[in-house]
Amino acid sequence: MNRFIMSYPVKFERQSNLENTNSYPGIKLIQNCDHEEFYKAAVFIENLLRVEFFNKVNDYDSFFLDFRYKSCVLTLHHNVFLGVSIYPANCWNYGLDDEKALEEIYQSLTDVTK
Repeated sequence: MNRFIMSYPVKFERQSNLENTNSYPGIKLIQNCDHEEFYKAAVFIENLLRVEFFNKVNDYDSFFLDFRYKSCVLTLHHNVFLGVSIYPANCWNYGLDDEKALEEIYQSLTDVTK
């Protein structure tokens, strides 16, 4: 069985913006992990949701992988301090479709990790 499935709980939550009082929907996948675990999680997400990553951005302490799920553009994000999460690519201007997509992804991940 996939180590990602067995080791990490998945949680749907509203994530706070550290610089603003606004919040946006997101899925917290892994609290702490290294780059290798992030890449395993990315492959897992890619296979489970049948998506392809584009707009790959590697920053000093973060990695961003955008993907299209249904009509929404979402971001798989890894930060060495914050862990791994999925949220709308445009987190300041997201819509109901983005929230529904995240809820579907959350449900898919929850079903697989049971």
